[in-house]
Order: sequence, then structure tokens, then C-alpha cells
Amino acid sequence: LIEGQRFHVIVSNPPYVASGEAASLPEEVRDWEPAAALFAGPTGLEVIE
Repeated sequence: LIEGQRFHVIVSNPPYVASGEAASLPEEVRDWEPAAALFAGPTGLEVIE
């Protein structure tokens, strides 16, 4: 963020899939999305917490 700037909305789409759930994702997601965009650690909540 820019110091001194004000924002009305900040939107984020952090990774939220547990790393152990990779095999259950559809191929078109698992094979084309970067792992950093999908997986957030063992529970899937590490990035959010």
C-alpha cells in the first residue's frame, strides 16, 4: 500500500487449498495454476491466519 493514500476496498484472493488436497483438484486447476496461487500449507489456512 502507498503511505498516505486511502482506499475504499482492498481485494485479495490468497491461496486456501491444503497441500494434501492437490490430488483431489481438477487437472485443469492443478496443472495450470501456480502452486503458490493454490496451496497455503497443511491446513489451507496458513496464509490467512
